[in-house]
Amino acid sequence: SLPTCHEYKHLGTWLQTKHRHSREIIKRASAAKQKFGQLARSFFTKKISLEVRAKVFQSLIVSKLLYNVHTWAGASDKDFATWAYHAKPMAAVLLKGRIASTSRFQYTTEELFAASGILPLPDQLHAQRLRFLARLLKACPAITWMLLQATSGPSSWLALCRTSLAWLCRDHG
Repeated sequence: SLPTCHEYKHLGTWLQTKHRHSREIIKRASAAKQKFGQLARSFFTKKISLEVRAKVFQSLIVSKLLYNVHTWAGASDKDFATWAYHAKPMAAVLLKGRIASTSRFQYTTEELFAASGILPLPDQLHAQRLRFLARLLKACPAITWMLLQATSGPSSWLALCRTSLAWLCRDHG
């Protein structure tokens, strides 16, 4: 008989039973914080324009948070809120000198991103999910569509995709 396990790493991503994402959320946040820590002391404390800091933040830190998140199925609103919350302290440091250090944690993660000129994480997630949908529509095997359709519920990938399409129509339509 085969032993069962409740989580395992596959191609660098943690997979857990019952569509849990807690371990992957921690991994994503840890990777982003580690990269941020390498840069924070030297890069984000110097007199570099916010525009340049935001571009570096987007490409080196946010990319770590966003990696493959668009493929998550079964993730709850709480999972996504926890995932996005991990970016808040880093986004606050990004705005160092722009907002008072005592008040910067009164803002939401989305407000801190917007003040930096960066698209908020939920919006970036919707955009990535829609880009992934476009790739699936071009070259997805029939078995994948059958699997996606067999998985239902409010947190299924197709339901999350519908949410992203609604976001596109509502905010950019």
